[in-house]
Amino acid sequence: MLKVQFPHNPSLIGGPGSFQIRFSEELIKNGIKILEPSSNERPDIIFVVGGTKRVLWLLFNKLKKVKIVHRIDGLDSNFKFDIFNLKFNVLKLIRNLNVIIIANILADKIIFQSRYISSYWKYFLINRFTSKTVIYNGVNIDYFKPNNNDKKNEIICVEGSINSNYAVEILNSIKLYKITLVGNIEKSFKSKIVNNNISYIGVIDRKKIPEILNEHFIYLCLEPNPPCPNSVIEAMSCGLPVVGFNTGSLNELANCSGLLSSLILLNDVPSKSSIKDIENNINIIFNNYHSFSSMARENALKNFNIKNITQEYVNFLRE
Repeated sequence: MLKVQFPHNPSLIGGPGSFQIRFSEELIKNGIKILEPSSNERPDIIFVVGGTKRVLWLLFNKLKKVKIVHRIDGLDSNFKFDIFNLKFNVLKLIRNLNVIIIANILADKIIFQSRYISSYWKYFLINRFTSKTVIYNGVNIDYFKPNNNDKKNEIICVEGSINSNYAVEILNSIKLYKITLVGNIEKSFKSKIVNNNISYIGVIDRKKIPEILNEHFIYLCLEPNPPCPNSVIEAMSCGLPVVGFNTGSLNELANCSGLLSSLILLNDVPSKSSIKDIENNINIIFNNYHSFSSMARENALKNFNIKNITQEYVNFLRE
């Protein structure tokens, strides 16, 4: 029996933790044993999601010929070296270096979440001999599915954390529709949101997300360059068309499952005309809702079924 170990238990908030929980469940269904992070039993594979502080532990296991598989997304580029945020920015730099070191020195295999991330990382990967592939995130299509109940609300956004002026500008500028925010919203940014059409749910139990999604018509993506957001895939699986900008991996994921707008940045935030284009796309989707909703669900069934995605992972792990 193949034995896989993660360096840490999954976080209950955010995409990486969500991925690890679902991925572990599917690996077990495929006859693979998951070792606890604290286990002293020798694994066949250590699976690193993003980064880890346990670099010396990884090195120790690599010397023992344990395979290390590294699933990576983007680096945190949202830091600027100013004296007022020096500690905060140094921590971000350390996290970036941690991921780069693992990918270049310790990893035997690398998995990118999307073609966008694969292209992004070509500037940071020195080791050209590491085996690499692209595997998208998956969704349980039997759990995240349309429930055909009456929808109560217009637009929803589910984020692990909303903490950027980029997101605030979008939320303040969409005036024609009501938006529900799910996730952690930092106080300093929440105070900047002055749109009365915004309602907050906060962090909720993951088990309630399909129900919450199904109460809404459309999903709004607030990430500037999303690597491969689970929330977008889960929304499509529930039949929600996606709106946002054609940046990051959204072109790959949403495809015909919504309408994406061109992004024009002014002082690192979307221009008013860019956001107005999102509003126009929302209107188009509402006028053709059943068609867009059906395409979103079909896209999830065809490309993001977690059973098929897991099989891609298992095949790559066993190569």
